[in-house]
Parts: sequence; structure tokens; C-alpha cells
Amino acid sequence: MSAPPARIAMLASCVTREALLTGGRPLRSLAANYARISLASLTAPFPGCPGIDPGIVERLDRPAAVRHWLRAELCKTVPHALAEARPDVLLLDFAEERFDLLVLPSGLILNASLDLVESGLLETPALAGARRVPRLSAEAWDLWEAGLARFAALATSLPACRIVLHRFRWARRAQGTAVLPAALAILPGQPIVRAADHDALLGRLQDRFLAVFPGTQVLEAPPELCLADPEHRWGLSPLHFVPAYHRAIAETWHSLEGTLP
Repeated sequence: MSAPPARIAMLASCVTREALLTGGRPLRSLAANYARISLASLTAPFPGCPGIDPGIVERLDRPAAVRHWLRAELCKTVPHALAEARPDVLLLDFAEERFDLLVLPSGLILNASLDLVESGLLETPALAGARRVPRLSAEAWDLWEAGLARFAALATSLPACRIVLHRFRWARRAQGTAVLPAALAILPGQPIVRAADHDALLGRLQDRFLAVFPGTQVLEAPPELCLADPEHRWGLSPLHFVPAYHRAIAETWHSLEGTLP
């Protein structure tokens, strides 16, 4: 009798999901799947820090997957979910680290992601008084570093779990004649930021993670494939890559899958 497929948990953005799905190499056995979370907000900042009543998520008219991610963000359920899932592989990327952070009066930290903003939850009493921390600030970096330390403690509870990081940078060029803007708003209505600054932050986050977790396996495409796709279904963006990029990541993942238990 053949062994069951490896159990895979994913803490990653649409960049990774799209690469694996449209690249033709979907995940074989997904035991847990979370997006829109920063390492800064993945876990409670200190023991006893109160989460948010999940009831406010259940009442939202949002897709089930979005409610699943928001519930994890507000209630800090990922550590318990990973303990129950007992994954063999934890697949991460850091595209969600482009959003600002929110710090509630209770000390709870949230990632001010597209889904959280569009949900309307920021206008509810439960999130009243949240203080916005710009992602490119030194304070946001310190909050992320503290979250990384908590993640390292969480990883020790999963000793048999292999960590895989999908490493990439913001596209600096688009395919064909399309031109990427040098500055943009991360979300509509927010201040304009330089794409190069966020690209540098992403590289710094990845380098820091790999320094703390030197045994991490890396999924990475050749730099020449890191091109923005003008025909992408979600529009031109430094994080919406061309199909050739997706295929390269999918093939790398397929090779890695062959070494899984």
C-alpha cells in the first residue's frame, strides 16, 4: 500500500496559489490554507491578548474563503489550526506584507489587507480605535520581527514540518510595451508609495526569514521571468506575473514534491 500524500499547509498569497493552479501543478493535499495574514499579525502579541468575536465575520456577505481568512486574522486561530493539521510542509510567501498594520487598543495586531478593508469591519465598534502603522515604517519592521520570533516558537511545535518559501521580488518590467508605474497606492485611496521601496522591503523580509530559518527550501523562478502581465485577469501590477513565471514555479514545486514523504 502506498503512503498517503504529504499534508501541506499554506500561508501564502494569490501569487503562490495562482502559480501552482495556473501552472498546472495544484497542491496534492492541502491541510490548511490562509492568506491576507502578516507574520506580524499571525499570532497574538502576548499571552491573554483578546481576539475579536468571530460572530462579526459570520455575518459578513463575503465568500467563504475570505471569511475563513478574516476569522483567522481576528481570532488568531492559525496556531491551533496548524497543530490540528500536523502538516508535513508549510508553504509561505510574503506578498501580504505590503499592507499597513493596525494596532488595536488591546494590543492586537491586524494586517490591513484588501479583504479586511473591503469587509467594512474597520467601521465596527470591535475595531474602533485601531492605530495604523505604515508598512514601510521602522515600527512596522519591529512588529514583524516580533512576529517572526513568535513564528519561530510556533515552528518548534511542528518539528517534522518542512518549511518552503516562495521567494520573489516585485516585477520591475512588464511584458511587451506596457510600463509599470514607479509609484502606486497599495490600496485605493491610500498614500502613493514607491514600488522600489516595497520591492526592497520584500527582499529584506525574505532575507531575514531565511537567516532565522536557514534550512528553508526555496521556490524561485529565473529573474528574467519576473515580468508583469499586461493581460492578467486582475490587471497590470508588479505582483501579477506572466504565465511563464507561473509555469516555472509550478515545475520547481513539482520537483520538490518528489522529495516529500
